[in-house]
Amino acid sequence: MAAAEIAYELGLVESARRLVDETTSFDLSARDKARLDWFGQITSGSVWFESGAARTFVTIAEQLRDGGDADMALRSLVPIAHRCWWTRTKTRTREYLVEAALAMGMADDDPRVLAVIGLAHPEETGPTILKRVSRMRLHEMTDPIAAMYVGIAAEKAGDFATGVRFLGSAIDGLREQVRLVPLTQALVHYAWAATQTGEWPAAAAAAHEAASLARDTRQPQYGLTAELVGVLATALRGTEADIESSLAEPERALLAMKGGPLLATAHLARGAAAIGDGRHDDAYHHLWPVFDETDSAFHRFMRWPALLDLVEAAAGSGQAGRLTDLIVELEAVSMHSGPPILRLNLACARPLLAAEDQAEPLFIAALAQDLSGYPFLRARTSFSLGRWLRRRRRSAESRSPLRESVSVFDALGAAAWSRRARQELRATGEKVGRRAPDLRDRLTAQELQIAQLAADGLSNRQIAERLFLSPRTIGGHLYRIFPKLEITARAQLRDAFADRVGD
Repeated sequence: MAAAEIAYELGLVESARRLVDETTSFDLSARDKARLDWFGQITSGSVWFESGAARTFVTIAEQLRDGGDADMALRSLVPIAHRCWWTRTKTRTREYLVEAALAMGMADDDPRVLAVIGLAHPEETGPTILKRVSRMRLHEMTDPIAAMYVGIAAEKAGDFATGVRFLGSAIDGLREQVRLVPLTQALVHYAWAATQTGEWPAAAAAAHEAASLARDTRQPQYGLTAELVGVLATALRGTEADIESSLAEPERALLAMKGGPLLATAHLARGAAAIGDGRHDDAYHHLWPVFDETDSAFHRFMRWPALLDLVEAAAGSGQAGRLTDLIVELEAVSMHSGPPILRLNLACARPLLAAEDQAEPLFIAALAQDLSGYPFLRARTSFSLGRWLRRRRRSAESRSPLRESVSVFDALGAAAWSRRARQELRATGEKVGRRAPDLRDRLTAQELQIAQLAADGLSNRQIAERLFLSPRTIGGHLYRIFPKLEITARAQLRDAFADRVGD
């Protein structure tokens, strides 16, 4: 059983199954029978769909705890907690899982405890998680699995900036240990968190790698989610004219699996692309299903980071009145649970919903928030303030926030937003040039990842080992990358990856 668990983490799924089959010839203890049951649940994939799965997993966890393996007991609850976050789960079931995790006898700041309760019931456990994670120091954490669990807990509590730091560290450690199954999961969580913190090239690269690893490690839900998050990162940058072709295959697969809320990310990607282009009606149409409890794509917690998109779409299409009850609900969630990403989205959304003569102090209040970990939110709010000032014939005052938005959009690589901000700035009478082209926009997610590693000084062999590819494959990618970046030598990569901020 121990060998099977190791093989599974290394991505050797068939070897793990053969080892498990061999255990049937032994007289197993209650603890080992529970381990066997857990492994069967995980490899079958039934955790995502089976009725009564929460009780099954809690029973297994209790048997493991009673058998003296509290560590495995807690880890065994993580998959069913993931299902809670991704699906419509009754409040009582969420509470049941939180109670089960807290009853495993581990410290209340144990990373495994935080991950389970954060995934199972973030609205109730979020404040506790945020408080405990704030006391943790990344440099003191030597176990990459522990770092991954802390990153997941922070992200689910709405602190994406902290989640990115812990998950990024976990990815490095898991990669070194070649633990492909948890590496795949950490990459997906990192990609999702990084989309919210404006680190879109890194998010796209992580999503691409996760999708590939998920196929090798037989984790289809993670793989399909990674594909959709990768499209979302691309949509936010506004560098891809047609995202439908990228969404088609993972959507078909999830529909066949009756994925429901797993499809929410596709709606967010379409909404992000539309709102970036200023197509407010289209954006509202794409985003509303994620907020509509009667729709199969409804996702309770994905509403938090997507709220500003929805509000801007509604305000721009004359449908702001439809959001009254939703805003009241999410304001209450923010007061009770304190998710940073929801609190900041609400702050940036309020001026867009306010009467014209009441908006200015709300813009000032939003920009007074600590948005250092969320530069895209700050840039969008500066852009909205600049537009509001210009429409009130205060063109001279509008230039400063518009200049700031242009600068940040350029630095983030938000091409569509940069174009719109430049148009607004020109309308004030200020001369402004076009965005300096970022040659990195020409690269695929995998090419971007390889080029960045090469720019950091890694050799082809080192990159190959890191990405589980052959050195020859890396060389082939670099051969295609150089002309796209208009360079001829490896030494020029570092300059090519310097930040490009247009005038």
